Formats: sequence, C-alpha cells, structure tokens
Amino acid sequence: MNVFIFGFYILSILSYFLILILPAQNRFLFSPVIFCAIFFLIYHLVYKKFRFILTTVRSIPFSYYLILIVYVIIGVYGMYLRLIAEPYGMWDAWAIWNLKAKSITNEFLFGNQVNFSNDYWPHKDYPLGLPLVHSSIAILLGGWSEWISYGIQVLFFIVIGFVFLLYSQSKKLHYVYLMFPLLILAMNSQVLAIVSDLCAEMALSCFLTVIYYSLIHGPETDLENGSYVGTLNYGLVFAAPLIVKNEGIIYVGAILFLYSIVCVLSNRFVGKNEPARIKNLFYLLLPSILIILLLIYWKYKGNQLIPEDFNRGDVRGKLTWELILGKLSFINIYFFTFQFSMMSGIFFIAITLGLFVKRMGFIIVALHMFIILVIYNFLFIISNKDISWHLHTAYVRIHSSLIAPAIFFGWSSIIVLLTSKRKSGLEV
Repeated sequence: MNVFIFGFYILSILSYFLILILPAQNRFLFSPVIFCAIFFLIYHLVYKKFRFILTTVRSIPFSYYLILIVYVIIGVYGMYLRLIAEPYGMWDAWAIWNLKAKSITNEFLFGNQVNFSNDYWPHKDYPLGLPLVHSSIAILLGGWSEWISYGIQVLFFIVIGFVFLLYSQSKKLHYVYLMFPLLILAMNSQVLAIVSDLCAEMALSCFLTVIYYSLIHGPETDLENGSYVGTLNYGLVFAAPLIVKNEGIIYVGAILFLYSIVCVLSNRFVGKNEPARIKNLFYLLLPSILIILLLIYWKYKGNQLIPEDFNRGDVRGKLTWELILGKLSFINIYFFTFQFSMMSGIFFIAITLGLFVKRMGFIIVALHMFIILVIYNFLFIISNKDISWHLHTAYVRIHSSLIAPAIFFGWSSIIVLLTSKRKSGLEV
C-alpha cells in the first residue's frame, strides 16, 4: 500500500517541481528523473523486503486472487456500460480534472511555459495533485488521452479490492467472507459511478480505505519498536487525501486530531518520556504540514486561497438563521434519501459495529466517519451556491467516496466481532 501512495506523491509533487524547473518540451529529462525516483522508491520499499513480500504473496490463497479478478471484471464491465454514455466522464471531470491535466500536458509537450493557474480553469482553488498525476503519465507516454484517466480510476478500484484481500489474509478467512463484500462493492451503482465519472472522489475513497486499513489492521509495530521512519510513513499515508481535493483537509485534519489524542493519552508513542513522544508526534504531523504549505502556495498562485464555493466576498446578503433553516430543510431531504433509501443506513451501521469492537483503532475510524458525515452536511449550509443546485450536483457524489471505506470498516468490524465471539466460546 505504501508503494502505491508514495508513487502518487512522486507523480504529483515531484512532477510539479520538474515541470517548473525543466525547460518546456524537455521530456527526455523529465522521464529519467521520474523513473529514477520510482526505482528508488521500489528499491527501498520492495527490494529490501523482497523475501517477506514474496512469502506474503505466496501465502495468499489462489481463491482470493480469483475473487479479486471477478471483482475487477464486474467493476470494469459496469464502468464500460457508463463509458458508452459518458466517454469523457461527467462534466466535473472534463471541465475540471481532465481539463487541467490536458492543459499541463500539452503546454509542456508543445514547448510552452506551463501555467498552473490558467484563467479558463474552473475551481483554481482545487489541489493539483490528481491532474499532475494524470499529466505526468501523459508526458511519459508522449501525449494526452482520456484512457489515462480511466486506467488510473481502475487502479484505484483494484487497490481498494486488494485492501480487502490483505485483511482477509491477515485473519485467515474463508474465501466466502471475502467474496460477499467485494461483490457488493463491485455491483454498487454509486461506486461504479465515481469510478467511471473520472472525478477525484475515487482517489479519496481509495486513500481513505487504505488509511482505515492502516488504523484497524493491528498494532503499529513501527511505532511500538521506536522507528521514527515508521512514524513518518504513517504520516505520509494519512496526508495523501490533502493533494486530491479540498475535502482532504477535513479527512486528514480529523484523523490526525483523533489519532494524536489517542496516542498522547494512551502512551502509544515510543518511550514514556515527554520529549520522545513529542518528537514522534512531530514526525507524524510533518508530512501534512509540508503538504498544507504546498497547498497554500498552489492556492496563492491561483489567486483563490478560499474555496470559491465558500467565499462569501462576492455574495450579497449574510447567512441568517432563516436562510440556515431553509437550507436544512433541503439538506434533510437529501440526507434521508441517500443515507437510508439509497444506502440502507450502511454508514451508521458501520459506525455502530465499529464502536462495538471496543478497540482503539476501530473507535478512531468510527468517530472519524461520523465527523466526516457531520461536516459534509455542514458544508452545504455555508456554501454560497444555490442550495437546490448544489445538493443535486454534489451531495450523492461526495458522499459516495465514503461507500468503499464504510463497507470495509463495517465488514472488518463484523469479522473481529465474530472472531472474538468464537475465541470466547472456545475458552468457555
């Protein structure tokens, strides 16, 4: 999982600085640097642990791989059916994400000075992480194509499925326990929508699933063994959503806040003395701090420090109680329709199951998911857009990024509860 997330950092942040520094159209310098960075990453995270990784891969039952293949085939077929109707993704993709990626790619390859804040770009306040990943791959391939976006979306989809596979392997589960959640996920229309729509919600969904896996998989051995490098790795994993969308600050801020409180209060950080714990906490927060500084720089260059959906400088009138109550009436309709009619209460079921586990990692994830749901609904209250239009175009889409993490969290909670019950039965 770390290789995938760190590779995302290389293709976004490193490529950004390369495009700034290198002369335009100099693909022959761009490509070797990117490949060297990826080789360095693979060497340190894969080659040095090759025997361990090989042993892990061999120990995974073949039935798991078959289920993963079926999961991918179903997902790709569903994606194909939507692709026929929307070959360029939804309007938010071709008007924002792919537009920026295509613009960066063509300006660099055609020898023009790359402008990271073009006037014709909508939402210049959005992080450039995802468009830079698309454009860096396009530069490596020598040209832009929408198929690059589809390939990246499928990769996110596969990584989510692989998280289920890894957790099943760690618990030595029968293949049936893996089959049900993956089939539910692969046949969920909202999940397939965010895969084929080519929007950033799929990246958020993937990263959040990986973060939840990191939190509930078991004790963080790197932290317990006194490795500051291990702490830094966790910080990098937790910070990944920051470079995808503005909502990433909510995801990361909430998880770091909860995790830091738990670690400080429960002495989970290395050493019992205060300096060691503070130093470890600093290493955990350092990646997020650095990426937030980069985001501020991006937004400053784009002249949009405040997200345009929440910048009330150009909006007449104030946010009165009457307006808030009016918005709440609209939000409640979408809330109950999506949460209970469309999703059958899956988010609240997952949160409840996680709290029943009574393990710190599960409690952190349950509280985090609840906080995200609350803040997501609050954002529509303070938005300066027309409430009916904003809810219609965004409510289902942004909440859909939580479906895969919720299914994984609820499923893993059930596995732990069943395992604990079986163990207690054997002890009796």
